[in-house]
Amino acid sequence: GQGGGSGYSIYLRGTDGSPAVRLGSGTATSLSRDGKWVIAIPSAPPPRQLVLLPTGPGESRPLTHDAINHHTARWLPDGRRFVFAGNEPGHGVRLWVQDVGGGRPRPISDEGIETFAIAVSPDGHWVAAVGTGQLRLHATAGNATRQMPGVEAGEGPVGFSDDGRSLYV
Repeated sequence: GQGGGSGYSIYLRGTDGSPAVRLGSGTATSLSRDGKWVIAIPSAPPPRQLVLLPTGPGESRPLTHDAINHHTARWLPDGRRFVFAGNEPGHGVRLWVQDVGGGRPRPISDEGIETFAIAVSPDGHWVAAVGTGQLRLHATAGNATRQMPGVEAGEGPVGFSDDGRSLYV
């Protein structure tokens, strides 16, 4: 969850009724599959960067340090990579894939991605996002893109079914 104040705060609360624990400031975007890390966007002027916040003992650490303004991010299932929506100065928003250990992000979509929702398939091979008014699947490896048939204007991805054969919109 996130709390109010002059900026957002990120909290983690167990389902056992234990009190919420504050992890840091900013906006949480994705919890790692093992539950040990949160990808967050600190409240800051653009270009906003991504940081990793530990859910237990430990220090936060920068995840990105570039000229891209980061809008949202999701872990890929392998826990070694993540996908994010962001834009370089003077350019539109697109999807990128990057290794947690660093390196240059690799674009996987054209510009024009809407940042309100992205969803990652359970196998990590596809990212669903709306771009230029259409819902598409973008391959995390290579440059393949598939349009999703039967999706109406205004619908966006919520998540994939566990078997990856269906996309909830």
